[in-house]
Amino acid sequence: MNYCLGGSALGSLENGICCILPESLESPPFYTGEPMLSQWVQPPLDVIDGEICDVISYRPGALIFSKHAMDVTLPFIKNEVEFLPISLKGMGELFVLNVVNVIDCLDMGKSEVRYHADGQTVRTIRDYKFYENMLDGVCLFKIPQSAGGEILATEKFKCIMDELNLKGFKAYPLFGQEKRKGVGDI
Repeated sequence: MNYCLGGSALGSLENGICCILPESLESPPFYTGEPMLSQWVQPPLDVIDGEICDVISYRPGALIFSKHAMDVTLPFIKNEVEFLPISLKGMGELFVLNVVNVIDCLDMGKSEVRYHADGQTVRTIRDYKFYENMLDGVCLFKIPQSAGGEILATEKFKCIMDELNLKGFKAYPLFGQEKRKGVGDI
């Protein structure tokens, strides 16, 4: 099974930190699967209220990781991501997770894809079907059809995160993904 990742709720003060991001930074080319560290300038962010978590939703295509979350996940994902340093008043060291591992593994013939009026640009993907052999050994990835959008994760990464028990981490099964039966499953 593959997942779309999230963190503690961006807009819910009961569930997590709420970060304010200026509207001018909400559009591409940010977090599209390309490395950004060499030209990285921290966007102005502000903490409104909420609980401090290890993984925080920031915006589509990017999550904020605590230093602890970065340190414990880095051995598993170091070739798939870069961590972009940010500073939030009184919050310690934080990092934006930028996934730079873009894999063209979506089986377009079997997936349910909706296009914009131009017939070429993907609008939404409602049923994800992957060439699973292309994801062997992978933890985090993006696909070219939506590289500026969701962060995708494999079952391998979800298991690692569950074992690490990082506060605020969320993994949502992708539409069309069915649980694979393993040993002991009925």
